[in-house]
Order: sequence, then structure tokens, then C-alpha cells
Amino acid sequence: MRKHIFITILCAVCLSFLYNSGSIAQNKEKATNRVEKLERTVKKLSDRVTLLEAIVSGLGKKQSGSIEEMHYHFVISTRDMIIGELVNIAASAYQFRIRPTTMGGGGGSYIGYTTPKYFRSKEYATYTVSVSKDTIVLLGTSTAGMGTVTATLEESGKTENFIFTGEFE
Repeated sequence: MRKHIFITILCAVCLSFLYNSGSIAQNKEKATNRVEKLERTVKKLSDRVTLLEAIVSGLGKKQSGSIEEMHYHFVISTRDMIIGELVNIAASAYQFRIRPTTMGGGGGSYIGYTTPKYFRSKEYATYTVSVSKDTIVLLGTSTAGMGTVTATLEESGKTENFIFTGEFE
């Protein structure tokens, strides 16, 4: 009789644990989704603040400047932001390259790398990559039609050969 009571209690404890584990996993998933949504919102707001800071810095340099001068500063600020994002994407790609395949990386290759969602499109530019085993060509295109910035990420992790088109030249 004691044996049956012990087994019954043990089964109840196990079922309770399994039930609660499911609840914990579900709650953890919900919390993760909320955190990811919050991170996307913060990143979007950060992009907008960066764009506004670039505009203000261009305007603040010379308040009595002409429209052409203000536009010039806006173009330069936008180009600099695109360069910064390309460098961030390059860092992400290099981390992928050096991470073992067992951990979701490239295991010494860039093959399989894709631009993370939060880097693909910003208020001021869109980004794409062309991947080969040992190099990646990164392209940032202004959403305002100002031009493009292209860079090459080498196997050593060095970002070089920046090429500017349009108003970015």
C-alpha cells in the first residue's frame, strides 16, 4: 500500500513538474518575444534619433548657410551613417565567419551569412551583401536617392575598398 501511495505521489509530482515546465517555457517564449519587439522599437527610434542628430549637426554648423550648404551637410552625414552601418554589418559577418558551424557560424567561411533583419533597412538606407567563401561585398543604398557606398570585407575581417557613387562621391 505504501508503495502505491509513493508511486501515486511521485507521478503527481512528475506531472506537476511537466505541466509547470510547459508553462515556464511558454512564459519564457512570450517574454522573449516581448523583449525582441522592444529591441526592434528601440532600434527604430535610435535610427530616427541618429538621422535627426545628423540633420541638426549639419544645420548647427552654419545657421546662416544656404540651402545648398545644408544639403551638403545632410549628404555627408547620411554617407557617414551608411559607412558606420556597413562597418557594423562587416563585424557581424566576421563574427559569423569565425564562429564554428556547430554554433551556427560559418566555420571559417562567409558562405551562409545573411544580413540580420535589423540591418537590412533603415530610415536613410537599405543594405545588401554579396557573399563568397573569403569575401563579402557590402552595399548601402540611400533611400533618398543620394547614392551608394560599397565596401569589401576580407577574410581577415578588415573592411576596405570603399567606393562612393552619386552625391556621396
